[in-house]
Formats: sequence, C-alpha cells, structure tokens
Amino acid sequence: MTHVSATFTLDAPTFNSNLMMLKKTFEFKIHNMKNLPKNRILVTLRFLDTVAKTKFEDFLFNNADF
Repeated sequence: MTHVSATFTLDAPTFNSNLMMLKKTFEFKIHNMKNLPKNRILVTLRFLDTVAKTKFEDFLFNNADF
C-alpha cells in the first residue's frame, strides 16, 4: 500500500485541539511536525490514499481557521 505525503503550514492551536477528529476523518498519520513563529506549525502528514489527501485539502480550503 502506498501512502501519500503532504506538508502544510497550519494554525497550531486549532490543529492541536482538533487533531483526533482530523485523524479519524481524513485517515492520516503525522510524519513530522515543526513549530514555527506566531502559533504556526509545519506538519507533514501521511494519508492513506490520494482521496483522503484531497478531502483534507478541500477541508482546509473551506475552513479559514486552519
């Protein structure tokens, strides 16, 4: 099975408070995480497949809080 990786810069408090819901909904594992200034994080996620990655990207596009 091939996992699909993607890297995002997100709002750290929002991501961390919603992490369990996001992992369950979008089927990913955190591969790497780096704290950035101004409560931002750079996170590399490994998704189960491209469909899960696309759904997560659509979710981010529609939710400006992240």
